Amino acid sequence: MNLVRQFELHLAKWLKRTPNLPKNVRDWLATNSWWIILVVAILSGVTAVGSLVGFVRMLSVAGVAAAGAWWVFDALISLVLTVAVTILFGMAVSPLRRLEKKGWVLVFMAILVEAIGVVLSALSSLVTTAGVGGFLSALIWGVVYLLLSAYFLYEIRGYFSLPARTLRVAPKK
Repeated sequence: MNLVRQFELHLAKWLKRTPNLPKNVRDWLATNSWWIILVVAILSGVTAVGSLVGFVRMLSVAGVAAAGAWWVFDALISLVLTVAVTILFGMAVSPLRRLEKKGWVLVFMAILVEAIGVVLSALSSLVTTAGVGGFLSALIWGVVYLLLSAYFLYEIRGYFSLPARTLRVAPKK
């Protein structure tokens, strides 16, 4: 978790120089982030179910023969990452609704998992029939998605605080 915190602070330095959204937009995003993430979690869950069905169908003897071992491995990795992102988004909804930092961190962790997915997807397209063009396309669009996600997430970062029970004031000596 400390590594995630260090990466969060490092990314904050990079994004500090980017232009800010208007305050009313940031206010709206922060207060409504919980239901936006809920919708994303539901859509991600539907994707996970679809991936699971596809993966199970691919495990049939004919599916493995037609798809090849690499495609089965790729589908399994994609399924695992989609499930992880869905769980992280789902866990973030309640803390986001209370504007707790925990919700923001869970969304940040989901974006980090998605970054792993972008890299693996790009590498997968290089190995499969897509070739170098598919690799570059997957990498470029994945990086654009990750940068936009990080930008919007960091725009509302200041709205989320630690819950009151974790804030401790050191006694005066």
